[in-house]
Amino acid sequence: MLLFLMRPEQERTDSIQVCPNCGSTEHHAEDNLSVITGKEPVHCCEHCGFRGRIFPWIAADELEGFRKHAPHRKAR
Repeated sequence: MLLFLMRPEQERTDSIQVCPNCGSTEHHAEDNLSVITGKEPVHCCEHCGFRGRIFPWIAADELEGFRKHAPHRKAR
C-alpha cells in the first residue's frame, strides 16, 4: 500500500485524502489559522469523528485496500 503524507499539489490528481481511523474520504479542516502559522490544519472525520493533523493521501485505486486494514472499518 502506497501512502503519501506530503506531495506537491500538482501531483495529487490521482490521490485522495482519507481518515486513518476508518478510511472515510469525508472530512473537513477545523484550523483556519493554518495558512498563517504554516502548520497542517486539524482535520475532523465526518464519519467517525477522528481528529488529527495527518490524514494520509493514497492512490484512488487503493481506497478499498486501505479501508480493509483501517482500525475501524465502518466507512463507505
